[in-house]
Amino acid sequence: NYINKKPNIENIIKLNIGGKIFTTSKNTLLNHIYGQNYFTSLLSGKFNIERDEHGNIFIDRNDEIFSYILNYLR
Repeated sequence: NYINKKPNIENIIKLNIGGKIFTTSKNTLLNHIYGQNYFTSLLSGKFNIERDEHGNIFIDRNDEIFSYILNYLR
C-alpha cells in the first residue's frame, strides 16, 4: 500500500542553484540513461560538496537554465 510506505529520505536532494532551491531525487540526478554527468561526479563521494547555511548542495549557476536541465533529467 503506497500510503504506508515511508519516504526514502536519503534519495531526496535539495539543491541551491543560484539562490533558488530545487528538490529532486538522487535517482533523477544520477539517471544512467544519459550516462555520466556532472552529478554522477558530484555525488560520487570523491569530492567535497559545497553547502549553503541550510545544508543544501550549493551550485553557483543560473537557476532558470537549471530548471530546463532538471526537467530533461526527469
